[in-house]
Amino acid sequence: MGMSCRRVLSVLSLAWGWPVWTACYASHGESGEDVADGGAESVADADSGSDADVGFDVTCPSAMACGPLECPSDMVLVPCGPFVMGPDELGDIDRAQVVCMSAYCIDRTEVSWAAWDACVAAGGCPPLPCAGRSHEPVTCATRTAANSYCRWAGKRLPTDAQWEKAARGGCEVVAPATCGAEDMRSYPWGDAAPTCDLANFRSADGESCLPFGAVDAVDARPAGASPYGALNMAGNARELVADDWLPSYVMSLPPGALDPPGPPGWGWACVIHRGGDSAIRDLFPLKVSSREASPVCPLSPSATDEDRQPGGFRCAYPP
Repeated sequence: MGMSCRRVLSVLSLAWGWPVWTACYASHGESGEDVADGGAESVADADSGSDADVGFDVTCPSAMACGPLECPSDMVLVPCGPFVMGPDELGDIDRAQVVCMSAYCIDRTEVSWAAWDACVAAGGCPPLPCAGRSHEPVTCATRTAANSYCRWAGKRLPTDAQWEKAARGGCEVVAPATCGAEDMRSYPWGDAAPTCDLANFRSADGESCLPFGAVDAVDARPAGASPYGALNMAGNARELVADDWLPSYVMSLPPGALDPPGPPGWGWACVIHRGGDSAIRDLFPLKVSSREASPVCPLSPSATDEDRQPGGFRCAYPP
């Protein structure tokens, strides 16, 4: 049986073209004629609303896998169902979209140096060019290295959509099967502004929770946990995901898209950083919808993995 949800979104959009990075503003009607791949039963208009407030129903495909799923002890369960992905009004997403996710597990914490060192000792991971204390997150893994760790652990890197739902929460957090503006939480803990009790970050005026650039223990600040109990999904270490960065990817998804896999490869990868970190002097990257391309994203297919800015990460399950 499908699962329905209502979306209430702004129709003012911001789209970025590639490769000419030019802003293009347009007004979109939300007719709902697109149907999600995988057999969505219906995408239908609800009430007409106004130009700035459009709502419609999305039925999740029957192929959505809901379990039961037993998570390893170091992971949290993210249940099946719809969630609001985006918007990233200061980045590359021109509007939010309701997508449907099968159930999965995600690491409760960022991968620590203790866990990484165990992988290196077992021959599953390469040594990294930086170091940290055992309880702190790895911060200098390339995506290739992060993939090596997740495979060794019997897991994988999460997709961009999986990372965002784990951080934001699904539509069931507020009201079962209803997606609306109340489900577009700005931060893992809700809409309240970040404080040092909630996240390790640097404020716009330059004040830091810890000495500049320092990371905290992977299990620190439980008050800032996501709705499912994942920690430090805002601040601390920026996190890698499996997807490549592509302008307007979320805009291209049909309502009710099931388990978005990320955009197709285009010859070379621009990695996505999620969650911000403890050093950047900007609160926007802390928001759950913020998708940042690596600042040194290579513009050449000959670039190596080491040419892309590394980061921290967490893993997802099943592999």
